[in-house]
Amino acid sequence: MTAPGSLPVHPLASAASRGDLNALEALLGRPVASAERVGTGRNSRIYRVRCGGEEYAAKFYFGPTADGRDRLEVEFSALQFLWRRGVRCIPQPLRADPARQLALYPFVGGEPVEARSVSSDDLAQLLSFVGELRRIGGDPEARALPPAAEAFFTVAGVVGNVRRRLERLQAHGGVGPAYDALRHFLRDAFSPALDRFAASAEAAGLGELGWPYRALSPSDLGFHNALRAPDGRLTFLDFEYFGWDDPAKTLSDALLHPRMQLAAEHRLRLAEAFDGIFGADPDWRRRVELLYPLFALKWCMIMLNEFRPEQIARRRYVDRSREEVEVIQMRQLEAGRALLGLTVGEQGRFPYWAGGRLRIDLSTRTVTLDERSRWLRKQIVRVLERAGRGHIGGSLSAVEILRVLFDEVLRYDPKNPKWPERDRFILSKGHGCIALYVLLQEKGFFPEEELWKFCRFDGILGGHPDPKVPGIEISTGSLGHGLPVAVGMAVAAKRRGASHRVFAVLSDGECDEGSVWEAAMSAAKHRLENLVVIVDYNKVQSSGTTYEILDLEPFAAKWEAFGFATREVDGHDVAALRRTFADLPFAQDRPSAVIGHTVKGKGVSFAEYNAAWHHKNSFKPGEIETLMRAIEAAP
Repeated sequence: MTAPGSLPVHPLASAASRGDLNALEALLGRPVASAERVGTGRNSRIYRVRCGGEEYAAKFYFGPTADGRDRLEVEFSALQFLWRRGVRCIPQPLRADPARQLALYPFVGGEPVEARSVSSDDLAQLLSFVGELRRIGGDPEARALPPAAEAFFTVAGVVGNVRRRLERLQAHGGVGPAYDALRHFLRDAFSPALDRFAASAEAAGLGELGWPYRALSPSDLGFHNALRAPDGRLTFLDFEYFGWDDPAKTLSDALLHPRMQLAAEHRLRLAEAFDGIFGADPDWRRRVELLYPLFALKWCMIMLNEFRPEQIARRRYVDRSREEVEVIQMRQLEAGRALLGLTVGEQGRFPYWAGGRLRIDLSTRTVTLDERSRWLRKQIVRVLERAGRGHIGGSLSAVEILRVLFDEVLRYDPKNPKWPERDRFILSKGHGCIALYVLLQEKGFFPEEELWKFCRFDGILGGHPDPKVPGIEISTGSLGHGLPVAVGMAVAAKRRGASHRVFAVLSDGECDEGSVWEAAMSAAKHRLENLVVIVDYNKVQSSGTTYEILDLEPFAAKWEAFGFATREVDGHDVAALRRTFADLPFAQDRPSAVIGHTVKGKGVSFAEYNAAWHHKNSFKPGEIETLMRAIEAAP
């Protein structure tokens, strides 16, 4: 067993630990020179043991799993089975004492694998392990192995599991704002989505998954259960839930696990590789399409375990106050709400097949904010602090798009805002104006003191853009107006033979307006290759998700159908935005559209994907400081 040497170390000292030491010496048959507690796992105790010049990892197992599985028996026997068949990217099982729920493995140092650090080589090792498990599944002795924890081989099994989890949450009679929000979410958002996806899967008529298409799985596959040695080799841990499973579940969990959150290119490669390994099953792709959204709903339920009594008791056990527990609950509720919003936005489609569009990209939650992006967000919060109100969610989602445009793409002169050769920029989603004001001030269009007068009678900066502000072309905020004006500007420039371009940033909710699509048709008719439309596609409007209000998908295909050359990009990835804008125009004689997949409230964990943070009329005491700390703590 490997254990990360960088994790906290706790010497064996207490009376209770003396019992562990006695058990270790009994299993080793000789005195232990030292034993130090490593790791922070709550389901087991792991020690780094030195004995006779050798080092071991000793694991004392927690009680049985929720379904009654003996953790030690399952893990140790699984590792023995795999080790005998030549698998070496796993801990080597040495000795076990079932009576004391203790097992010994060689100690191998290593570091945890963070999602943002995952390399192509790491992914290749993970996929090689999946391939080995697939191969070993053909061994005649493998048939005797048990199903993996919560393995499902029918649609009914998956649906039943999610419904039981939902019933347990609904049955809990907790009181307070967090529980009120939970009940509202379960009743109005989660239950309808579950009914919809369950009905679709059940109507497909898939039978039980046959043996030839099942696969061996740790049931919690991912880099969150791996350590990277100094030479780059990975060791995969945690086989307490090992057994036979549906590879569609393995793939879905690997893509959906909150601690996996791989980059977009790794997600696509993962799906492509699974397609190659398991594609012999004639129903493989159809099963993934049907089950993926159901597994996403299951992960929503797992996130909401924080509302269950046993989890609350565990939090209280480690000295969490009631207020701290409520904060954790609300954070998990918003994470579940975000995942549900993304899932329904995909409309039951699987967005990661090779060659397909990455319609909704969860990797936007893991793009690392550099110091400039962090500083711009703090400036937005400082403006809000002075004004006591403002649109925050849509300002934060647009930061990187506006930043790259004003830093590297647009042609302008702050000292001469009406310079005839300037590129025209229209923020059609006028409610995101604070992000624009911060950049205009930084570039020198107006003095800094104007920022601190936002929404004051003695200042020039209103709650929506106004042309009295240097750098602002037109008044916006009444949604659906910006693109028609931009089209008119682009037509005029083309007829005059002017070299400047016209850029319009729209919100996704704004695209509910018919005027947007009338303008789009006109842009295509006039072949406006000097026009660039950028949509801040954060998928959350003022009162809910875009799917709930008026579904936009297939969104990129709509712009293509209206005559635009269209690209999709992670709207928080500065390098990807630079590459995308460098290719403008995307086609001759056609307007260009950039669909920027973004996160509403990006950079503030509790505001992300949260419609409650679309606009704030006031801030509670300490809320500004909390916003600043969240931005500083953002990955």
